[in-house]
Amino acid sequence: MGNFPKIENLLPSGAAICPVMDRRQFAAITGLSLDTVEGMIARGYLPCIRIGKRSLVNLALLQQRCIEADFA
Repeated sequence: MGNFPKIENLLPSGAAICPVMDRRQFAAITGLSLDTVEGMIARGYLPCIRIGKRSLVNLALLQQRCIEADFA
């Protein structure tokens, strides 16, 4: 396993952990380019949810998929 920082340490102090995140914020936190994140969303690799006019990365579903993934 890699030695990855906790997401709490990457967010501004006092920021609440939310089950969804703007794709720009997701790109900044993960170190991926915005184009890469948008491509991953378009291909279905990153789950999104539409709330009003905004399309947000569904972190809760992404975490669930990671937990359930079979790495054997």
